[in-house]
Amino acid sequence: MTRLRPLLSCVVASLWVIAGNPLHADDANPGRMPVSAAERAWLDALPTLNVTYDDAFAPFVSADSHGLPEGISADYFQHVVDDLGLKVRYVRSGDLSATRKMIDQGQVDIVLAFNPGGRAGKGLAFSQPYVEFPLVIATRQDTASIAGLADLAGERVAADTDREAVLRMLAEAPRPVRTITTHDGAEALKLLDHGEVDAVVGNLATVDLFIRSRYPHLRVGAPTSLTEPLAFAVRADYARLVPLIDRSLARVDAREAARIRNTWLSVNYTWGGSWSAVWQKTWPIVLIFGIALAMVSFAWVRLRREVRRRRHTEQQLQDVTRNIPAVVFRFTIDRQRQITFLYVDGDTLSIFGVDPPTFLRDEPAAFRTVSPEHREMLLERVHHAVQSLTPLHATVRVHGDRWVTTHALPRRLSGGVHSSTATGWTLRSRTSKAWHWPQHATRPNPRRRQKQYSWPR
Repeated sequence: MTRLRPLLSCVVASLWVIAGNPLHADDANPGRMPVSAAERAWLDALPTLNVTYDDAFAPFVSADSHGLPEGISADYFQHVVDDLGLKVRYVRSGDLSATRKMIDQGQVDIVLAFNPGGRAGKGLAFSQPYVEFPLVIATRQDTASIAGLADLAGERVAADTDREAVLRMLAEAPRPVRTITTHDGAEALKLLDHGEVDAVVGNLATVDLFIRSRYPHLRVGAPTSLTEPLAFAVRADYARLVPLIDRSLARVDAREAARIRNTWLSVNYTWGGSWSAVWQKTWPIVLIFGIALAMVSFAWVRLRREVRRRRHTEQQLQDVTRNIPAVVFRFTIDRQRQITFLYVDGDTLSIFGVDPPTFLRDEPAAFRTVSPEHREMLLERVHHAVQSLTPLHATVRVHGDRWVTTHALPRRLSGGVHSSTATGWTLRSRTSKAWHWPQHATRPNPRRRQKQYSWPR
């Protein structure tokens, strides 16, 4: 949000120029926020404003040795005062309860640190929140760990119930607790340190400040789901001042916001417990994940080895079949006797007259290379081998006068599909038209009743 504030300021300024209200920088004070002439006249006409603050709300606001406010809220408000040229008078209220009384009596023009979602009193307007911190639960170091307010059912819990966020969190507790009302966070932590209460609910920044500076035997025991935003509260008579304050806050860049926080906060807040506590609870999950990762890695390495081995074997097979008159192929046959080639390699072009891709994409064209008088008998031999799961041996004439012997061993797959890996070898080639049947060739039998086979179209 702090990174967007300069951009928002420019956008607001542009809108005022478009509306016919040109912004003018104060020549005597060049560091001030540019405002229109009408706004400048209205700001100059303002009387000295009474600004009150809760001096027991460190590190957001407290009183210094001169009785002036100091803290995160005071630094942000000083930026607004310098930007707008306001005349202010600071009035200490003691605590938030006293501040509410002053608001109701009309003695306050501006409140430095107020929750805009709280019980605002009568006639107040709020600026945009300039800071927001979570509420936490503080416990003693020697007590058991807790996960939230639900673990404190029936226990004594001290809290400044004048703060709306704290009161809402106690009201929304899943189980009732015994609430001990205090005037500020320091008083509540003192009761916890003396053992008079079991836990304290408060703003993280306030709780951490007092634990580090006064109560080392206490700790932040658990987070909550609620936060406490802080804004400037302005009396309704001066509500016109609120948009000017918002524009001034938008001019606080990231560097200035970091300077303010680093001045009053001495720690970077980390949620979720210490690393040792996190490790104590998560090491079984880490161990299981590590074992699973090791098993997956081992399986992956074995798979890679097997893939490399098979690729090497396939490459060797390809090298062998390229240099001898042989073909290796794998095919499947379904219940409708449809044949599909899955793998073909070898010297198919010189033996069958077609290349391997033709076998894979156009099975009928590949089958037509077999001599017509041998096609039906070859299919019958294939079908018989598939039905009986016995080896297939056949010798047929292909591609003119070449004789090829085929050996295959079928196996059954799911869904009535059979798979077979076969090899084909060239037996002989005759150049003359006169040729005779080899001894083991499949001869046509005119007396046998021919079955009809459908080759895929």
